[in-house]
Amino acid sequence: MAVMNSSFYTIIAKPLIIACVFTCFPLMSGIATAEESTSNVVEQTTLTATDADTAIAPSDPFQSAVADLTQQSFTKKGKAIETLQSFDDPRTLKLFKYMLGSDLYYRKDDKVVVLVDKKDDKYIATEVVSDKEIGIVEKSSLKKIVVNNKLRKQLRGAIAQLSLGNKDTEVRLAAVKEMLRDPSPDVAEMVRNALTKESDSAVKETMETVIALSELNSDDKAVRLTAINTLGQSLATEAFNDLSRLVQKDDQGEFLEADAEIRAAADAALTSIKDRRGFYELTETIFFGLSWVRYCCWRPLAWRSPLASWA
Repeated sequence: MAVMNSSFYTIIAKPLIIACVFTCFPLMSGIATAEESTSNVVEQTTLTATDADTAIAPSDPFQSAVADLTQQSFTKKGKAIETLQSFDDPRTLKLFKYMLGSDLYYRKDDKVVVLVDKKDDKYIATEVVSDKEIGIVEKSSLKKIVVNNKLRKQLRGAIAQLSLGNKDTEVRLAAVKEMLRDPSPDVAEMVRNALTKESDSAVKETMETVIALSELNSDDKAVRLTAINTLGQSLATEAFNDLSRLVQKDDQGEFLEADAEIRAAADAALTSIKDRRGFYELTETIFFGLSWVRYCCWRPLAWRSPLASWA
């Protein structure tokens, strides 16, 4: 029986075991190789995708629009200005002001756009995007971002619109006061739209003055009379000057304004302004006088001789 078992192992079982080993080993080796190859492919694909994402990752929209300002084409610069104006970003207003003042440059080596403040023939640069001050730089390392008249007009409008929407009341008031110098129909329309959202009384009053100055030359007589009445309530120098032109005469002694009713309204508005100015001047004089009297009367009483402490 033992011999029989030994013969069975030698003749039948052993060859089968050897055959299985030689058959299964290459198969298992192939599976392992395939798994390793698949793992490498997946890893390589992941790395490639990561690199691709990094390469095509969209940059900051503000930064991209600022970079477009370095192009030579004025048309492309204008589109970049429109894009920047659409952003609710506090850096935009400052950027536009520097650009309008011909103080916007970019570095020649990397085209980084910078704001330049000139002091004692020195150029002090600040990066637009990071708002990081670089310090003093060589003029030769910079290239000015040039603007033409069309872009200047676009920048003025953009600055005005951004200023009118600023959260700081003083910024809005300063912007509207600047518009008093050039109350064009386009400016008046911009101010008219902003007026509905304005809450500060001083800003609103100045806005109404800008609109009235623009309407002073309207073809509609009723509109002109309403504008004159509005200007009669303003203490702005521009209001007084424009109303004064309506009652002036030329070298031949003829009124510059042909309509007698318009002249009469302008004359009444000027009288109103003069009365208001006189009232405020009188108030200031009285206030100053009372302050001086108080100082003169209370100062001797407040002073006490050092000798009094010996009594």
